[in-house]
Amino acid sequence: MAYDCRNKPNLLEGNLPFDLSDVVEEDDSSELIVEMLSLTEEDDILPSHLLSKAKWVKFATKLLDLDKVSAITEISPKIKEKADLLVRMIRGRFSEHIKSRIKSVQKRNHWSMKLAYRNLAVSAACMVLTDHTKMDLKCLDESSCLLAINTNSFLPCAAFPDREGCYLYFDVNRGMFVRSGKVTRRGVVVRGDEHHKASKAAHASSHFYFVYPSKESARADKRDKQGFFEHLSQVIRAGFDPKSDSAKLVDRDWKERGSLILSGEEKKLIKASMDKDLASIQKFQDIVAYQFEFGYDLAIAPEWNVSRSPGFESVLGIFGGSE
Repeated sequence: MAYDCRNKPNLLEGNLPFDLSDVVEEDDSSELIVEMLSLTEEDDILPSHLLSKAKWVKFATKLLDLDKVSAITEISPKIKEKADLLVRMIRGRFSEHIKSRIKSVQKRNHWSMKLAYRNLAVSAACMVLTDHTKMDLKCLDESSCLLAINTNSFLPCAAFPDREGCYLYFDVNRGMFVRSGKVTRRGVVVRGDEHHKASKAAHASSHFYFVYPSKESARADKRDKQGFFEHLSQVIRAGFDPKSDSAKLVDRDWKERGSLILSGEEKKLIKASMDKDLASIQKFQDIVAYQFEFGYDLAIAPEWNVSRSPGFESVLGIFGGSE
């Protein structure tokens, strides 16, 4: 671009920016050789790339039981384009997310956050594959909720109580998604019961319970609530059976017929993280659940998102803001 503008006057000084007479001839045949630099990582994988790989799509379908929901069956060029747009939109919210939820600047650069950012491509691919996004993302902006309200595209908690992974809360009174959550080593129903119990407490232990107290809570009459916990419907957005064959293979890179984009170094870091008593595969299942929670969290309208957790809490070592 600078080369093309070499003969245009400088708007500030009214002069040419630089005299190129010594390096460029006057005739039109001369060319300036310019090295092209890429502003993206060489190993950056887009959702469209993942969706173009039949083996990856098959693995994601088995892992998330997509045969049990209304999912995308024909992956057209428009579907791939939509997934690539989605990842750009949620990545655009990434910086503000970590600034507002991670106080430590050092932890904002933690390896898990870099892994999470890169794997938003996986989150976006699965969100489009499961038909969880709005019909036309081009009409939405950074303040919009990107998630569609389609009850046929997610697994109901009552029918799959032992599923682990990512769940969402939908406010049926306001008609919007308000929170993304992660659960492992117990099912979504048990986690939902834990949330309900906490919402009844006299003192809110998190912002979530503060703005959504139970009707049975002593805080029910306060005006600064966003609704009652009983207004919320819990749904499974990216759930897996931890005992399934697919869930036992999530420690593999996507090129090895796994689900996530994982380098050899990141595999070592994951194995060395979290509770030392956890089995290796349990740690990778945690990472998968955190990744989906993270992606859906970014897709919720920021104004109505009641979570204050950064995601990947047990990896980052941040528990004070955990919900």
